[in-house]
Parts: sequence; structure tokens; C-alpha cells
Amino acid sequence: MNFPVIYKYNMKEVRLVRAGYYITLVVVLLAPVYAIFSGQDRDLIGISLLAAIAFLIILQNLYFSFLKPCGPTGTALEIHKDHLVLATAQGLVTIPKSAIQDITPVDFLVRPMVTLFVDADYKIPGWLGFRVNPTLSGLFVAGETDITIRGALISWLRP
Repeated sequence: MNFPVIYKYNMKEVRLVRAGYYITLVVVLLAPVYAIFSGQDRDLIGISLLAAIAFLIILQNLYFSFLKPCGPTGTALEIHKDHLVLATAQGLVTIPKSAIQDITPVDFLVRPMVTLFVDADYKIPGWLGFRVNPTLSGLFVAGETDITIRGALISWLRP
């Protein structure tokens, strides 16, 4: 493996998904307002408010997990000989090779994410504020999937 190996985001896809995210956010916020001002009964207003709150929680998780790490540099992951640089919601994070304990197996049913189990010093704040293991989504990486990224990381970790 020649170092550094750099994985970039497909920024065209990221911009399209961000636009869809903001349009959906506006629609979700305006739905209860429309229900109130159009003279709907209280049950429909309450249901629309509860649905809007639940959908906002889901959208916040989507944004923090998939869209916010796609920063202006467009770099998803850089694999160097003794460390890697990973794009997270807090920006680019440098993790030494010795701090990585394991890589999660790929789970097709939950999310196409690669999670790195790292030492406690290298955990990052999650979207709820708790310290979590850093993850990388394979959704927007140009020409790669979470499976190929995981394979490259496993071959890099082997001595």
C-alpha cells in the first residue's frame, strides 16, 4: 500500500442531499404551523406536532452522522503509515495506529458505516454529547463503499 491513501467525498451528491435535508426541515417545521392556522382540530395539531418533533430528531441524527462530516475540504479519510486522518462532525481528527483497537463488521441493515474502536482519549463527542467511537459513512465517498474502506483499514492495521 502506497501512503498516503486519500478518500474524497463526492461533493455533488453531498450538496444534493444537503438541499433535500434543508427542504425537508422547512416542510417539517411548517406542517404544524399550517395545521394551527388552517383551523384544524386539536387532535390533528397535536399529532402533527409530535410527528414533527420525532422527525426533527431523526433529521438531526442524519445530519450529524452523514452530512456534517462532509466538510469544505472534501476529504473523508487519509491513511498514512503510522496514523489516519478521519473526517468527523468536529472536523478532521488524527488517530494514531496504536490507538485503534478494532473495526466493526459491516452491518447492511443498520447503516453503511465503518466504526473504529479507539482508546478513550480519541473518542469524539456524538450528536447527543456523549463520547463515542469515530465513524465514517461510506455513502458519499467517491468510488468506494463502506466494505472497501473497511478492507483497506483492516489491511493497514495488519502488521
